[in-house]
Amino acid sequence: MKYLLHLFLLGIVFCIADNEISAQSKDTILLKEVEIKSSRFEIIESQNLQAIKIITANDLHLSSDNDISTGLKENSLVDIRQRSFSSVQSDINIRGGSFDQNIVLLNGINLSDVQTGHHNLNIPVNNSNIAAVEVLSGPACRVFGPNALTGAINFISIIPDKNSLELDFSFGSFNTKKLDFGAKFITGVIKHSLSLSYSASDGFMTNTDYDRKSLYYENNANFKLVKFKTMIGLLGKNFGSNSFYTPMYENQYEKIKTGFVAIKLSGGNKFHWDYNLYYRRLLDQYQLFREGDG
Repeated sequence: MKYLLHLFLLGIVFCIADNEISAQSKDTILLKEVEIKSSRFEIIESQNLQAIKIITANDLHLSSDNDISTGLKENSLVDIRQRSFSSVQSDINIRGGSFDQNIVLLNGINLSDVQTGHHNLNIPVNNSNIAAVEVLSGPACRVFGPNALTGAINFISIIPDKNSLELDFSFGSFNTKKLDFGAKFITGVIKHSLSLSYSASDGFMTNTDYDRKSLYYENNANFKLVKFKTMIGLLGKNFGSNSFYTPMYENQYEKIKTGFVAIKLSGGNKFHWDYNLYYRRLLDQYQLFREGDG
């Protein structure tokens, strides 16, 4: 009798458990299998963490005012804070950092200003000279130095493959005018690029006038064992900086003269070598109260 009683109680327990499992199975959601894979090859950390955005020359030319600052703002995740127009003054912010936490390069040459990031886009190159722009962000930018905390922007110039001339002229309200001239020509093994740019305006409000002039020359020579590149740039800007730094003084004024010269040498067959020699100078005259244009 005890044996039969045990079997009876055990059967009741199994029935209750089966009903409970059936009730729970109605609320069960079956998920698809997830397969996790990892690379079987070692990857250099700097390459694995490098995030690069490429902006082509066509993207820059399609910007609303054919300006480098505007082209960057409209074609990348870079935050550009423009004061006035025609690259009078622009600040670059990448990944939430400040304008002093990134660097600007031209063909790998650092043109960032050590005084303040307000002058980082003072480069004497217009859109007609740019083949592409590399925007780098993330921890891999540390290879460019401590100033590249949040990112780096590298402008890559065009190496001409034929002789050409370019002329672009535009004008608008408030006596705004802009003239860009470019010439590309080849002499033997040397490829030359020359550009001149001028823009000016009376300003859309009090003390927002500006005057900007720039000159840029570059040559490239590819010899048997050595590649040679020379870059020379000059830039001058005068502009009224109404409320640029503080809204308390509307008659602020600034004059900037900057220039650089750079030489790049590279070559090698089994072992690649690369040498850069460059010099950059900036003169910045700031007036809290505008006393004249001289």
